Amino acid sequence: VALHPKLIVISFATWYEEVNDPHLMLSSANWETGITKTLGVLTHDGAFVRLLRDTPHPEFDVPDCLARVDWTGRGTCPPMARQVDLDTHVFQAEENAVFGRQDASVLDLTKKFCGAIYCPIEQPSGILYRDNNHLVASYIRGLAPTLDSLLYPAIQRSGASLVSHAASSRFGDAPLHSLPGARRKT
Repeated sequence: VALHPKLIVISFATWYEEVNDPHLMLSSANWETGITKTLGVLTHDGAFVRLLRDTPHPEFDVPDCLARVDWTGRGTCPPMARQVDLDTHVFQAEENAVFGRQDASVLDLTKKFCGAIYCPIEQPSGILYRDNNHLVASYIRGLAPTLDSLLYPAIQRSGASLVSHAASSRFGDAPLHSLPGARRKT
């Protein structure tokens, strides 16, 4: 916030909410209150905030499961049911926290991951997960045009000039850009 950014993108890991330790769990109301307070701080100086909905999370290590299936020649990895593997309670809390705000919204890329019933763990181009909850860098890079189209209007409304800040991904082989729309500066 001290840098006075014009656009802030936040992502959350929501799967820990399901842990059976009552000391670690957050209610949806607590989650919504926390997001609302965070948005108040982050948007105080005019920044736009976009909350990026968490990805579906399989309850197993995807590469290990696929390797085991390939090695043994039998069985399959369990499918991810959309209703189970997407945290709808947290998503609803996020939606409630941004309701009516002009400076914040939730970006939901679920349609890029899931069908109507199941969320696949692999596509013809390859596997989607590098473990039990992180997407592979090559798939993330493929989402850049979608993120660009969702983020660029907020940047444009802010009147900010865009500067690309290249950062190396420790999981990928190519630089990623902190602002997908940064390429549009003329």
